[in-house]
Amino acid sequence: MRCGFCNLFTTSQPASELVDQTLNAISRQSRSVADAVQPQRVVQVAIGGGTPTYLQVDELGPVLEMMHRDWPIGVGMNDVPFSVEVSPATVNAAKLRLLIEYGVRRISMGVQSFNQRDLSSLGRPQQNEQVEQSIALIRESGVKIFNLDLIYGNQDQTEEDWLRTVETGLSHRPE
Repeated sequence: MRCGFCNLFTTSQPASELVDQTLNAISRQSRSVADAVQPQRVVQVAIGGGTPTYLQVDELGPVLEMMHRDWPIGVGMNDVPFSVEVSPATVNAAKLRLLIEYGVRRISMGVQSFNQRDLSSLGRPQQNEQVEQSIALIRESGVKIFNLDLIYGNQDQTEEDWLRTVETGLSHRPE
């Protein structure tokens, strides 16, 4: 699906051939840019838009491997802030284990709102139960920093709706 607020180039439910072509293009581009700039040190890594966890584990693994191959991220990533955005609809325990294995220290989940009317106006299909399950998985993963992305100013959003969303978000104690 495509969220109603997204202004990025995206396609919903792409054919597996398109996913493979895109991943191959990302790999070629990464290698080309790394060869051109010959980076000595990476100080921060962030991949996102929620879509990294759209990939299956066997697709996401090579992306993370490519990042380590092309960029001096290092084996001991404790000094490099590494962040990945996830979607409640696509995150699972296996993907979280893989992300942690490759040094991800911050997970940011695009919840946007805990109000179903807001979610409908944003084109977000998730239910709060799915969000709660995803938050539990993320907490169980042992990731160091957990963040929730929220959107203020949705069509027909009331002040009360926004405050409830913020209060619900804070109840999950994001870092």
